[in-house]
Amino acid sequence: MRRIVVLAEGSFGPHTSKTATGLIRFSRSPVVAVIDSTKAGHKASDYIGIGEDIPIVASIEEAMQFEPTTLILGTSPMGGRIPDEWRKIIVDAITHGLDVESGMHQFLSDDPEFVELSKKYGTRLMDYRKVPPEYNRIPDMQDTDGFVVLVAGLDSNIGKMTTAVELIRAAERLGRDDVVMAPTGQTGIMLEGWGIAIDHVLSDFLAGAVELLVRKAVTEHHGKIVLVEGQGSLYHPAYSGVALGLMHGSRPNGMILVYNPKRKAIRKFETVHLPPLKEAVYHHELIASFIKPSKVIGISVDTSDMDRDGAEKLLNDLEMELGIPASDPIRDGGEKLLQTIIQEAERK
Repeated sequence: MRRIVVLAEGSFGPHTSKTATGLIRFSRSPVVAVIDSTKAGHKASDYIGIGEDIPIVASIEEAMQFEPTTLILGTSPMGGRIPDEWRKIIVDAITHGLDVESGMHQFLSDDPEFVELSKKYGTRLMDYRKVPPEYNRIPDMQDTDGFVVLVAGLDSNIGKMTTAVELIRAAERLGRDDVVMAPTGQTGIMLEGWGIAIDHVLSDFLAGAVELLVRKAVTEHHGKIVLVEGQGSLYHPAYSGVALGLMHGSRPNGMILVYNPKRKAIRKFETVHLPPLKEAVYHHELIASFIKPSKVIGISVDTSDMDRDGAEKLLNDLEMELGIPASDPIRDGGEKLLQTIIQEAERK
């Protein structure tokens, strides 16, 4: 069992350190501390609402009192480069005997200094975005026996991974070990222990890589229902390519669409406005149909900024408008959306 200290120097927060937040919320290995010198002395819950017992510290030296075994880089800034100011922290972690794990595009194992120190101190470097060569493939269009559900979203950093993991946790509570997540991003891989970082696959091979990932979820992980973790958004000016490749490579039987009613434009691209939800449902079903017909079968809604009554009214209104279930899996658990998926799978 790892004991994790998460590095989020200068950026710890719900939208600025998605990996850190995902690990604190879902990791089966305990997160014992967060490193962010700008917020040292506080608790994680002061900034992300969870992690009441997780201290924020200023350095590796302070974190060592909590007996960590592993440093995980808890953010992935646009471009995926390791910030220069993080290098000393990573060096300190290695020299204190910690393994270091990263989801950056810049690999730890390609850095001569990190590699030399890791050998010297007997620690492990793990790069979650390294993709095995077998995934460099064109799709063969052979469907699997599993019922495939793509968890898509209107924007990046909107809750696709969170929704997928909540659905998996709901399946575990129901004793359904045949519901399997196909992780496509570094945080999902860290949580589930397998998968590929799809945004590090060459664009020509993206659909084929997703196809193989789904096939492995069925054949090697025994999934009768496969939840494909979405990435990016069809509307995103930078990340639309990965969203489209995931859709056409997974060829889903159904889709869960993740929606934040407060998000009116693409985050960090405010001139790109998002369509109304009903139009987004139509767009996703239309674009999926270019390869294989697929319907949006449920809506995952972020109601964190609403009180209970306001959230319930919004969810009821969406269900009346769209004719499909809507739920906030963080607030209410993933059971409602999972039952919808199970019912659709039984109809297949």
